Amino acid sequence: VFEWSGAHRDVPEVDENYVFRTDLLVPVLLALTDNTKAWISGHTGTGKSTLVKQVAARMAWPVITLSLDGEITRMDLIGRDSLTTKDGKTVSQFVDGVLPRAFSQPCILLCDEIDFVRDDIAYTLQTALNENEVTVTEDGGRVVRATEWSRIIATANTLGQGDDSGLYRGAKVQSQAFLDRFTTW
Repeated sequence: VFEWSGAHRDVPEVDENYVFRTDLLVPVLLALTDNTKAWISGHTGTGKSTLVKQVAARMAWPVITLSLDGEITRMDLIGRDSLTTKDGKTVSQFVDGVLPRAFSQPCILLCDEIDFVRDDIAYTLQTALNENEVTVTEDGGRVVRATEWSRIIATANTLGQGDDSGLYRGAKVQSQAFLDRFTTW
């Protein structure tokens, strides 16, 4: 359990009415303890993200949620140059994306709806999943290594093999190389 000097903005609120199911709780706790990458699948509304957030809430573990819709870009993941004003002058400054931010602190990066991720974004994530680090080539090749308490958990409606049922139109078949990065299912 993490202890913060005050309320941490990224720690979810505890829902006192939430009831944990042991069969679902144990794999999540195992992934958090062993630092394995977890893929949680299930139908819409079954509480995949809520399970992760309620575990995190009770452990005071910050959560950064990354919704993997079709609008996510490499710049969102890695970062981008941004123009700011400093001392009356316009200057270019690199602003970290979600991966460097998540890796530089103790937190759970919750990759929500990962079975909808675009191929190019999946390959950007694949390196982070594999190496527990991200190289920010856009910022001089800076390498951001995951802290000891950084974790990645993904939620999905499918097992990464697409959707034959017609319930989740747009769910993509993921490459086996990408799926192999997840060891807790």
